[in-house]
Amino acid sequence: MRRLLSGAIAGIATLLAGCSIPTRYHALDQDGGYQEFAVDDDEFVIEFRGNEFTDAAIVRDFALYRAAEFARSGGFDAFEVVGTADAPYTPIQPEAVLAPPPKPTPGYILQIRCAKNLTPSDKVYQVSEVITRLGPKVQKS
Repeated sequence: MRRLLSGAIAGIATLLAGCSIPTRYHALDQDGGYQEFAVDDDEFVIEFRGNEFTDAAIVRDFALYRAAEFARSGGFDAFEVVGTADAPYTPIQPEAVLAPPPKPTPGYILQIRCAKNLTPSDKVYQVSEVITRLGPKVQKS
């Protein structure tokens, strides 16, 4: 009986752990992800939101990776970060739900200016370098 009970507890713990996964790299949906907006022809805002199990450092890395991917898709080989902001997000909970309010989840916003042949600086990133460095961390869903 004791073996059966400990096996059941281990099984339930495994199931619950499977539900607790960080946001993967994908377009924005109810679990988080990235989105972007054009500010000008060469300037964009990139946002990445995680869920409650996603570390803020991963959210920042994913935002930077999306900026590189987005710049590359536009034919640019570099981008300059002209603004950043931590942007915690609190999911909306229906009024009918009798549960504690949801916790804010990590979010990060980058404003970038894309170009070719930018002069290197601490705010200028080469697209290929970002993709090479952060690519192994990105788990696309």
